[in-house]
Amino acid sequence: MSADIRKILTMFDKAKVAPARISIASLKEVTKLTSKSPAAYGLTDEDDSWADAGGNSFCKCYKFPKELYKTWVEALSRPDCKSDLFTIREWTLLEENLPKCFQLFEAAELEGPKDLTDLLAIISNLKTGAQETSDDDDDDEDEDDE
Repeated sequence: MSADIRKILTMFDKAKVAPARISIASLKEVTKLTSKSPAAYGLTDEDDSWADAGGNSFCKCYKFPKELYKTWVEALSRPDCKSDLFTIREWTLLEENLPKCFQLFEAAELEGPKDLTDLLAIISNLKTGAQETSDDDDDDEDEDDE
């Protein structure tokens, strides 16, 4: 379990300094894994696994959802995070899935944000400037036509 927690903490830490696309991918993975199984990542404080893996250098285990939320807001607010990183569909999926993840944290009685208004407003704004499909998708469609 300690190795899994360290892996999550490493991804979380790198997300703070990585380019936006990598940062968002890392945060998505950390959020998905920890929200689906908070106890497996030492967040429910049933033992000392979070602290033993170095988690307390970030925050107390039960406060991780709040710290994760702040990191999401910071990552999505950085200058290199632009609408064109993802398609409208990808931004929409993020907008739909993050609240579900934070509800799972709440159900586990972990300390999270009071609401997701700021985060969802940032995503909505980014989605507004996004394209319907990515340029890569267009290339793939052309290849299929041949």
